[in-house]
Amino acid sequence: MKTILRFLLLAVCCLGLFLLPAPAQAAPYADDFFDDFNDGDMEGWGIWGPATWTVENGELVGALEQADGLAGISTGSVDWSNYVLEFEVTLDTGGLVGMGFRATDVRGYWLVLNVGTDTVNLGTSREGQGSYGLEAVDYALSNGELYRVKIVMSSATLLIYVDDRFILQYIDPDPIMTGNISLEANTLDSSPAIRVRYDNVRITHLDEQVYLPLLPN
Repeated sequence: MKTILRFLLLAVCCLGLFLLPAPAQAAPYADDFFDDFNDGDMEGWGIWGPATWTVENGELVGALEQADGLAGISTGSVDWSNYVLEFEVTLDTGGLVGMGFRATDVRGYWLVLNVGTDTVNLGTSREGQGSYGLEAVDYALSNGELYRVKIVMSSATLLIYVDDRFILQYIDPDPIMTGNISLEANTLDSSPAIRVRYDNVRITHLDEQVYLPLLPN
């Protein structure tokens, strides 16, 4: 029951994540993508929602001071399919931070690090079905700590790592196969404000024929 309640909360938090205008699209399967924000700008990213996004000291900073707010910044192509997403994230204030992948304006996957419940949560949003959780794993999380996140997407298999530690594997019987990425700032968990920092965002495309081994859960 506790896990079901977590999923219901996160489904509400992430319902609007993919129902937003897509950013300007990069060419599908162009060079692998990397942004460390050391150039001081957000070129190639599309902003949506009420948050303020800036680059400070070589990091992407999202700030939102609005109750029940949802916002993000996106990049990539809706035609991206098999790829690895890696980034660093620090939640300075707020209860949770989320990111989308294989995402479009009507469907996609989401991952949430929830400091309030000490969980890493994988879910999906689909047109006509809303947003709902797929898996949740206990993981100690704290405000002000930097976490290195890695998401591997190969066909129907999704692998999640945090700080180089394997967290979970999910094989989707009805997989979403393509979409871009989105980094989020939201206050849908009743936090009065959020400040989150991202850095070293990397996309590595995988060969179409890569098959991942089954890993123990």
